[in-house]
Amino acid sequence: MPEITAIKLQCDLVMRGGIASGLVYPRAIAKLAEIYDFRSIGGTSVGAIAATGTSAAALGSKTGPDHFQTRLKRLPEELSQGCLSSLFSHRWTHRPKFPTTAKRRPSLRF
Repeated sequence: MPEITAIKLQCDLVMRGGIASGLVYPRAIAKLAEIYDFRSIGGTSVGAIAATGTSAAALGSKTGPDHFQTRLKRLPEELSQGCLSSLFSHRWTHRPKFPTTAKRRPSLRF
């Protein structure tokens, strides 16, 4: 007996910018991907970054494993444990803006 696969609904996806939106997008997109196939994907600022990840996951899910439920859903945790947390580290070293090459000279008094 042939296997019956459910046909997903089609939808367009447009995402806006804003850091709070960027934190929500990966999980929200993974949830929407359970029901919808994304046709047109776009966005601005953080939404454009999320749109890029969404389109990559959509292409990948057509040719292999479902990247919406594996990589995209885990993206916030991966970013917080990896390079993103090091950008906001308190261990920054402070250097002078202009290096001094000459030794300090004694002040001359007349």
